[in-house]
Amino acid sequence: MDRGRTANPLASASGLPVDEVGRVRVTEYLSVTGVPDAYAAGDGAAVPDLTRPGAICGPNAQHAAGRPRRSLATSSPGCAASRRGPTATRYLFTYAVLVLRGTLAQINPVWLIGPYQPGSISAGSAPDWYMGFIDGALRIMPSWELMIGGHPLTPGVLIPGLVVPAVIFTSLAVYPVADRWIVSRPPPEGPLLSKPASPANRIAVGVAGITFYGLLWAASANDEIAYHLQTDLYAVTWLFRVLVLAGPVLAFLITRGICHALADRRRDEELHGRETGRIVMNPQGGYTEIRNRAHEAAPPGSLSPPAQPGKTP
Repeated sequence: MDRGRTANPLASASGLPVDEVGRVRVTEYLSVTGVPDAYAAGDGAAVPDLTRPGAICGPNAQHAAGRPRRSLATSSPGCAASRRGPTATRYLFTYAVLVLRGTLAQINPVWLIGPYQPGSISAGSAPDWYMGFIDGALRIMPSWELMIGGHPLTPGVLIPGLVVPAVIFTSLAVYPVADRWIVSRPPPEGPLLSKPASPANRIAVGVAGITFYGLLWAASANDEIAYHLQTDLYAVTWLFRVLVLAGPVLAFLITRGICHALADRRRDEELHGRETGRIVMNPQGGYTEIRNRAHEAAPPGSLSPPAQPGKTP
């Protein structure tokens, strides 16, 4: 909105009916006037104000608060009649069924099928994909066990089963906040220090995290990898142990180097133009390369600007 008066010009360019200030005309149910199966909402929609016949709702949060009920009435009229309509009833019924099943139903009762037998599992069994990283961490973790106060403590299960998921999920939850905090910080002083908010560092951290998760996920199939590659299982396990520790670091350094190389290339193109590979001889007998200007309007559908020959000074 422009000072609360003019709607976004995209509304007028859409071909939908608009009012005098460029907002899309809609009914009280947010359907576009005269256009079937089309809906509009937000500050670009001219929504009738039911409390003032003939008036239009203003583009503010107070008027927007009532629009979800109108939208709900459009898609599910029965749900808008009451806050505890059919949708709430279905949710409560689902919760009740889950509680009853968890209380009364038994899954794999030990007294019926006997104790768990690892040998009964079919070959090639693997956990569900969303548990793969935990299973991979359990497979490559050394079988460490400590005695503390006469009680056994097993880091070989505690670290991969508790610490690794905690680190991954905590990092995912904290990353947006930490990223905003790093970006808002002033750059460190010194000619050799790079900014923590540098896109290269932020991209490299993301690639390192994906590499760490992917290696753990792949380690959950270490037996299948060893079988199909005709390799020793322990060799594959030790390979993943090394890769899980060194892989994220290498991924960070390689990605950061690639990003810096691309940034240096863009900076060079901005200063000297794009390389063309065309060499010409000047009147003095020397040779110079013809370079294209880096900033040119790209044609529609093109990812790079068109080549415009020209010499740089």
